[in-house]
Amino acid sequence: MLYIGHFSFDELGFDQEARHGYFSCIVDAEKPETALDRFKDHIQHLKNSEPIFGDIVAVYIEDIIEIKDLPKDVILTRFQSSEGQFPKSISSSLPSSDTSEIETYRWADDGMEARGDEEYQEAKPFVQFDE
Repeated sequence: MLYIGHFSFDELGFDQEARHGYFSCIVDAEKPETALDRFKDHIQHLKNSEPIFGDIVAVYIEDIIEIKDLPKDVILTRFQSSEGQFPKSISSSLPSSDTSEIETYRWADDGMEARGDEEYQEAKPFVQFDE
């Protein structure tokens, strides 16, 4: 079965200021306990091998989603709402993956495009609602 793990973390920034963030992982495993073990092993590997994980001091499981069969219709799998304006943050898709089996895309003015390593760009709305 396919498992998606959603995690949050505590981090120390450049000037030792408190930071926090979120990440997700996906794995094919026989049962939830196996997925948890594999997630834990991978997170420990990332801490030792990936610079973006270097300042993380604690990781928390938000939830694990088990997917028994791939759905035909869209299913909302995660929703989080926070108070206040969107904070300054860093976001990266597939930051430590070298697989060719998964591709990441980003929304551009004229549709979807493969995401590469580019300089910062302000996010453009995919859907805009009237207030």
